[in-house]
Amino acid sequence: MKKALLMFLATSLLFSTLAMASGSSGSSGVPSSGGSASVDPYKVTETLKCVVTEVKPDGTVMVRDSKKETAHVLSFSHNTKLSAQDKKAFGGRKTLEVADLKVGQQLKVVMRQVNGEVLRVRVLKSA
Repeated sequence: MKKALLMFLATSLLFSTLAMASGSSGSSGVPSSGGSASVDPYKVTETLKCVVTEVKPDGTVMVRDSKKETAHVLSFSHNTKLSAQDKKAFGGRKTLEVADLKVGQQLKVVMRQVNGEVLRVRVLKSA
């Protein structure tokens, strides 16, 4: 009985090791980036430090990346969380709205790299 159990465990370990080894090589497990060379398939989110250049009436916000000097258009969903770094700013409110954003404010934006969905926005400095 002990011998049969030991053989079962040894073969189970051998097959699980072979299955993991065969799945770890090649590019079959790498998600497709849709042909874009700038998207890292292993990086889930991207963080931008940027400055607000325009707030549009439809709720989109134009920003300029502080490091790369590139422009971005931010569209917010109902899941986007807006907050301020300074707890006394905005009347002490913990959550903000897109209407609270003003031109010249410095932001820290966390977004999904794959589709550009904005997850979090933190106001670092007010204009």
